[in-house]
Amino acid sequence: MQNKKNKPNICNVVKIIRLYNNITLAEMSDKTGITQSRISKIERGIESVSEETLRKIEKGISFKIERNNESKNFIDSIYFEFLNRLFDDDDYVLFYENLSIDYLKLMMSNDFYKILLCEFIISINKGNNKYCDDLERTLIQLNLDSLSAQIFSHYQAYYQYTLGNIDIAIQKYKETLTINYNPKTHAMIHYHLALAFKDKNQLIDMYKSINLSKGYFIEHVAFRRMLYCDMNLATVYSRLGAVDEALNIYEQCIKLMTNLNCSIHLKATAYRNIAWIHIQNKNYLKAIETLKIAEQIKANNQLAILYNIWCYYMIGNHKMTDMWISRGDKIIKDYPLEFVLLKNLYKSKNCPNSLKRLINDCQILLESLSKIPDYELIDFYEDILIELHVKNNDYKTAFLLLKEQKNRNKIQKMSTFFLKNRI
Repeated sequence: MQNKKNKPNICNVVKIIRLYNNITLAEMSDKTGITQSRISKIERGIESVSEETLRKIEKGISFKIERNNESKNFIDSIYFEFLNRLFDDDDYVLFYENLSIDYLKLMMSNDFYKILLCEFIISINKGNNKYCDDLERTLIQLNLDSLSAQIFSHYQAYYQYTLGNIDIAIQKYKETLTINYNPKTHAMIHYHLALAFKDKNQLIDMYKSINLSKGYFIEHVAFRRMLYCDMNLATVYSRLGAVDEALNIYEQCIKLMTNLNCSIHLKATAYRNIAWIHIQNKNYLKAIETLKIAEQIKANNQLAILYNIWCYYMIGNHKMTDMWISRGDKIIKDYPLEFVLLKNLYKSKNCPNSLKRLINDCQILLESLSKIPDYELIDFYEDILIELHVKNNDYKTAFLLLKEQKNRNKIQKMSTFFLKNRI
């Protein structure tokens, strides 16, 4: 029998091969002549393996298992390059997909879980939920090092976030921060936690998490991630009505984008967000000029179409309103309620009898927005609803809505004061 220090740690190898081939513990026992309880202990890493036992396993599953984990260095080189590119947001998916990986060979390594973890992260970002579920079930059963365990837990939380389970994701992110301390991992966790807080409109918590992650990104010179943090900080200020601060941050972001190889999507998003701030300030001409820049960078964005319809409607340019509605008929798929409401609102200028239907449509839309909740959009469509009630001579309801909106804005302004004073 080998000395303990020379025995190969094959717990993950045995389990991965068994799961990969859909072999149950009972079937594995029949194939190898080793009891189910002993196989289970080997897979959990609580029982060492003799050379004789190793040969029985190899014969039973028809695989040659690495004795010295020869593939470890190769796997680690892939794994840590992938993590560095993920941290910098530097074509990590393309990097991985361009690799030539011999999965059957690497599967014989106890560190193969690192390859599975890379694929789990990529599958989440691609929205391949079935493969994510399969990988998650496998990874849960494997023995991961502490860093990988934290990264796996982090992306389990992020997976829940992409599925819309925001509260579960937030709780999981918080638990994940306690597993290990690695500055880069903590930066990514805080960044994703901030996005979850954003969806819950917990703006103070979002602000704190974004600043924590930005500090890590600055320390490690991750310029793209710093840029994403600033874009989200601008969102915080915009939602709280601190439009000057938000506009200043967006302008700085646009300058930074010229020095970075940023996607056209990100550049167009920055300009659309600036246009949205101008719309909130009812500066429709400035919004239109900004939307033209966004359209030149990336045409036919659905939100930009909605913004253009509203801006041209508000300045009374019927020809351009008709043009953007016509484009929206062909393109808009993700915002059907919003599009129909704006279209009907425009047509109702000459049809007073449709006011009640429009009011009902607007209330349905606001109910759906309150579930997110997105207070910027809620304020926007409440303005429309108030205008409709005034047109319908229902001044009492319009006044109550206006009072509720002002109370909410008062709370937001108090939050802005705390942010400005870094409290």
